[in-house]
Amino acid sequence: MNDYPKENVKQVTHRLKSLAGQLQALINALQKSEVPEKIHHQILSCEKALNAAKNDLFDEVYRKLLAAKMSQLKEKCPGDCGNEDQIDQFLIDFPNLSQDQLLKKIKETNLLDKAVNEYLARKPLPSIKK
Repeated sequence: MNDYPKENVKQVTHRLKSLAGQLQALINALQKSEVPEKIHHQILSCEKALNAAKNDLFDEVYRKLLAAKMSQLKEKCPGDCGNEDQIDQFLIDFPNLSQDQLLKKIKETNLLDKAVNEYLARKPLPSIKK
């Protein structure tokens, strides 16, 4: 499960609700046989709103989610879990990830998190010397 940043989800949700209103206006314009220029303007507005929502979703929700996941992984695996090289490479690649790469990295970090958790569950606890 992914824990999306709530404030950023709120922002994207607001954009999508605005888009729903724009789509309804487009439907109404079509049903009223409005002039083609008005319908075209509504379509352009919808495209712009959808692109803005998509960009916010990737930049403000998914990218922040991935950053938080990578930070958690780095804390869980300070250098002895067998996956430290992969985690370090994620951190190097992070600033330049495209939207498609971002989605793949979220999947990869979910799998890596599972592997690290399994490793930590098997790892013996340090003994306390008296």
